[in-house]
Amino acid sequence: MPRPPPRSSGCSPSSSPTSSSRNTSSKAPSPEPKNNPPHELQAAKGTRPAVNIQLVRNSPVPLYFQIAEGIRADLRRNNIPAGSKLTTEGHLARELNVAPGTVRQAMQFLAKNQIVVRVQGSGTYVA
Repeated sequence: MPRPPPRSSGCSPSSSPTSSSRNTSSKAPSPEPKNNPPHELQAAKGTRPAVNIQLVRNSPVPLYFQIAEGIRADLRRNNIPAGSKLTTEGHLARELNVAPGTVRQAMQFLAKNQIVVRVQGSGTYVA
């Protein structure tokens, strides 16, 4: 049977030393979060472009590839400006009525081909 963790032998918060004896040294400024996209990729809030993709469900071409090609076509037509943030994978999946994994696979394909840049915790940006 596992043993419970040891109890702390410290003082309870009510019997802590007075605030005058606490360490009041200032903390060093925290570094910038690592999940920020490069400056040139930051898009203004609310300016995510709409993606116009028509899927052919009975086609031998996989859906993820159709999505990737649709995004690529919008880029060629300048419907999506360089550096702009794409809509989230979940939103795009709901909009296209496909599984989120299908959109994720399309974004991975585009990232592998250096068409988009994926920043964890921030989003996907047009390269």
